[in-house]
Amino acid sequence: MLVLLPQIAGTFGKGIIESKASEALGADIRIERLGLSWFGSQRVGSLRLVDGSLREAADIDVRVERSLVGLVTNWKNLGKIVVRGSVTLDRTEGPLADLFGGESEQADPCSGSAQLPSGLKAELVFDGLDVRYLDGAGRDVRSSALSGTAAFAVGGAITVDLDAIVADAGSSESDLTIDAEVRGLTDAAGAFTPKSASATGTIRIKGADSPIAWLTDRELGIDAAELVAEIEGTSDRGSLRVMHESEDVNLDLAATYRLGEGAYRVDVERGGSADISGDVLGALSPEYGDLSGTVVVLESGEDKVCL
Repeated sequence: MLVLLPQIAGTFGKGIIESKASEALGADIRIERLGLSWFGSQRVGSLRLVDGSLREAADIDVRVERSLVGLVTNWKNLGKIVVRGSVTLDRTEGPLADLFGGESEQADPCSGSAQLPSGLKAELVFDGLDVRYLDGAGRDVRSSALSGTAAFAVGGAITVDLDAIVADAGSSESDLTIDAEVRGLTDAAGAFTPKSASATGTIRIKGADSPIAWLTDRELGIDAAELVAEIEGTSDRGSLRVMHESEDVNLDLAATYRLGEGAYRVDVERGGSADISGDVLGALSPEYGDLSGTVVVLESGEDKVCL
């Protein structure tokens, strides 16, 4: 009987999980398959999140690569959790709107008494996950074939190593790579300590369209561009470097940032450069086009921008 317990629990426990999860999220959670094993992996097949209007916010498969024996003896070590499928993060409506900061005021997860269990650790493995992000500002960003890992340990570091193909509405696809590490977000007891957290990381975007066009929401005619952003610091202060390479826009700017009086101040450091074609300047604004061929010294008096 003990040997068959995982199979029995997988059959009857599925309904309990669906009911509790649906109540917590205010949406309909449906699980097609729940597979439990004393010595093998734990599997959830086709977990679907659907709201009252039958909008599907998620359809994912989850595999926890830990046995029930291992979880019972040390439940704080969740091991590898492999996720595949599709998720829609809609901040305007649907079952995940409140969870991801919809129309209601978003709560600060790092405030109050929220605390993780001491010793908790896991490694999320994304196996070709498709993610769509929508918000009230009209952004519609799709990330396909998201692959890589995000590992965390309470009191330790959070490491992220991800690759994906991204595109927003009307733009070509670009390759996205994120490599980052965050330290000090929690202490050894599991309490959130965001003021003590520090991060280092690199974001790389390479594709037929430039991220500058995404940010300005303008057709700039920039083709075959690569953007690299490096950052190191805390939420209060740190340093960053932005590099952009294309036929019309070449940037290499280093800067420091610090928070003061409710706003960030960014100071460009010595040695940076920006080479921008007149066509791009004119596309940004007609009056900028008149600056083509001139050299502008930044307010800091340290860097020159070649236009």
